[in-house]
Amino acid sequence: MSDSFTVRTATVADAPILARHRAEMFRDMGVLPERLLDVLVDASRRYFEEAIPSGEYAGLPLARRPRRKSSPAPASSYAGSCRIRTLAGARSPSARKASC
Repeated sequence: MSDSFTVRTATVADAPILARHRAEMFRDMGVLPERLLDVLVDASRRYFEEAIPSGEYAGLPLARRPRRKSSPAPASSYAGSCRIRTLAGARSPSARKASC
């Protein structure tokens, strides 16, 4: 039996889980002390709540396709990209969007 998955565009409703996944990733890498986990979750949630609707952040949640349409499965994985606007400079005379 093969698993089916759905991919969609992230919305502001995904901000809390995106923030949690991000903070836990840094904790699991050993670069975020446990005592700062909730601080990073909160800061990341606030970022995603602004960056998703503005288009600065584009995320793609991946979730197992539910067997019943009435009970959507929560996303289990995310891929994302943020775009930041950069200023014009000597090597690039016009402002542009850059990925991070």
